[in-house]
Amino acid sequence: MVGIRKIPNRRFGGKAPSSSTYCTFRNFVLALVAMQGIRVLMGSFKQENSSPLPNKQSDPLGLEDRLKDSVGRVRKKPDTPETSKLQKPQKQEVAASKSEEDDEPKNPQEEWRDHEDARKQVDADAASSPDEDDEEPQSEHQADQSGGKDLNPIVIDKKGTGPTNVGYVKDFTHERENPPYRSVEISITDVSPTVASLAKERSVKPCETVGQDGTTVTNPSCLDPDTPLIAYNPESFSRTWCGQEIKPQSAVTMSEHCTEAVVHLFPTENPPISGEHMPPIVIKSKRGAEVPATSLTAVECNIPCQKDSALSGDDWFIDDEPWMIRHTMLDGWYEGHAKIERRDFLKNKYFSTQSWESSVPLTYFSFDKHSLRNRPAIDFDSAKDKAIYIVDNQCTAAATKRAKYFGAMKAKIEVHSYGQCGHNTDIPEGMTTDTPEGRIALMKQYRVVLAFDVTKSKDHVSEMVWEALMSGSVPVIVGADNLLEHLPPSSFINAGKFSNWDDLADYVKTVLVDKELWESYQKWRTDEEALAAFEAKYEFTRTIPECRICRWAYAKKYGLGWDHAKQQIRSMKLPREKFCTSADHGLISAPFSEIWVAKTGGDESTLQEDSEGEICSSLSIDGDVDVDSFKGHRQIIHHDGVTDFIITEANREHVDTEVVLRLLFPGIRNPDGAVFYNTHSLVSTVRGPKVSSATIQDAQMKVTVLADWETLVTSTGEGVVEIVIHNRDDESKEVAQSKRIRIIMEELASIHDKMTEFYPSSFGRRMTKDFVDPLGVFFSDS
Repeated sequence: MVGIRKIPNRRFGGKAPSSSTYCTFRNFVLALVAMQGIRVLMGSFKQENSSPLPNKQSDPLGLEDRLKDSVGRVRKKPDTPETSKLQKPQKQEVAASKSEEDDEPKNPQEEWRDHEDARKQVDADAASSPDEDDEEPQSEHQADQSGGKDLNPIVIDKKGTGPTNVGYVKDFTHERENPPYRSVEISITDVSPTVASLAKERSVKPCETVGQDGTTVTNPSCLDPDTPLIAYNPESFSRTWCGQEIKPQSAVTMSEHCTEAVVHLFPTENPPISGEHMPPIVIKSKRGAEVPATSLTAVECNIPCQKDSALSGDDWFIDDEPWMIRHTMLDGWYEGHAKIERRDFLKNKYFSTQSWESSVPLTYFSFDKHSLRNRPAIDFDSAKDKAIYIVDNQCTAAATKRAKYFGAMKAKIEVHSYGQCGHNTDIPEGMTTDTPEGRIALMKQYRVVLAFDVTKSKDHVSEMVWEALMSGSVPVIVGADNLLEHLPPSSFINAGKFSNWDDLADYVKTVLVDKELWESYQKWRTDEEALAAFEAKYEFTRTIPECRICRWAYAKKYGLGWDHAKQQIRSMKLPREKFCTSADHGLISAPFSEIWVAKTGGDESTLQEDSEGEICSSLSIDGDVDVDSFKGHRQIIHHDGVTDFIITEANREHVDTEVVLRLLFPGIRNPDGAVFYNTHSLVSTVRGPKVSSATIQDAQMKVTVLADWETLVTSTGEGVVEIVIHNRDDESKEVAQSKRIRIIMEELASIHDKMTEFYPSSFGRRMTKDFVDPLGVFFSDS
């Protein structure tokens, strides 16, 4: 039964009614409406809770749409398990079923507005919903119920920003500046006068020009082996062509008529993880500074590493790279310049601080000074049933309320303070607090050590804490919020677990006299599993910070794998150092697989390897492709950590045949990440060529595919990228000019990248830049 409270009617003008009653027709209608509303909400709640709880982020509908959907479902017959599997939210776009928007292209501005409206709605929903971290992620089985059978149905095929069935995807930060989400035409500047000046020639002409129809035209003079060629490099990095280095912003007259298909950016074809035979990484105090060889000092490291002998300050620089790494033990709580902001890496600003979210973490712990092995507990019965406190400065540290905690302790237990803060006990003759050994010797005389730190900053663990653990006493620690992540389990009394300092003092008072409770904090000292886990976490500290910075910079420069926890260079999930081809057809078999597909009508013919034999002795392939009515020739070169396809001949018998190059990247699970389109548009260009690109990524890897013409590059399944070589709309049966494709494989940076966002890395940016703006080739016209 629904009770209705009497509310006087408000009238604007006219005479008020002379009487009112509960049993009016109007109130009766209101009661019916209220009851129906409750029934609808209860029915919706019941139905929604009869199936697995969805992930809050994976709901692509706005709040208003969800309410309408709930009401609509109450009015329908209940879904059977079979029919519920077939239902999909109306706004989802997945690769298993091509969206209608692809058949009827939207106006880019309208598409962007739709995405923007969706973003605002999802943001509003997220703001009013419970903490998403408390919710269960959507299981793989549940995801499989929402799509097709052949391909993984939850690979996102969505352009732009907006909700999908696996979460809310934000493609890139630059989207606001490029709403249509496409490559922008850039006027091409004639650089011939600049090249002539650099090469000290009166006049030069480019070997290639772009015609009015968009095709590239090669000047016949450049095909003549007797014509001296001039290589022009407008970029900020060096390039090498036919053994000759072309430095940044320079032009070089080639000593021979070069016909190499690719230029090189690194000293070797495949930079090794070991750093063997590679030039050293150099750490400097100033960006771009030329440091004489006599001023360089070798750093003890497993890869070539040097530093400026006069290295100073907090801001360090690497070779000629644009990166700055702030190296400091200062606490971000007090020192603003040591604080890490989420987007600093987008400004080439990196950190080496106490924060374990910095690229190269620093810590006060040292295995040489603070090893926790063979550190037995002191004898409870012979130790003083008091607490010891040794602090000499920052007595009233505001961040941890150090003085408040000390005062609360003194009020409940006897505390001997040997330092300047709260000093009440003199140092015994023959002992000292000036050395770690002296402080530890004093601590051994007490059952409890008060280790009240100066800051609560995440990851900060001071030497005071390490010494307290080494002493064999039980530490009471006020400090970092995540101390449990850093110290052995049940090794200390955590002040952060108490609501106030008085409760903490009462508990410490109990521990001082309860032997069994006191000993419960000492079991870790003989727990081999706990000690091994602790040592594994801090193993990286055995390597000096300068060496770890060189390792980090080496991995970053050459696009290699980086184990942030171990601070070591590693092989990627798809190791680039292994480049193999199949024995029969000469197709790439590692680190990814090459498949050629010809689609005519509803039929699909493929050329793929079906044998197990591999050849891994060469970094290049030069051969034909023959699949159904398509015949072509392509050269593949694996260099500088990337793989280039050069298609020089391609023809088909039927114009209605679509030719696709399908690349399979085993182990790449990209359902929760997106297929990011036109990722090359985040890298500036000076020539403005027509380029197509897409990136797929999972929690560990990202793969970017670039094509130097306008085409469709998409993902049709987990770890699958397809590039359309010939489409059905192309009336030509032959390739008018050579086509180039580049594959860039790299790891996600665990502390910077997110699976549902795309940011070009330094390596990816350089390789994209090299592809989009290739080395310019000219010849003298004077």
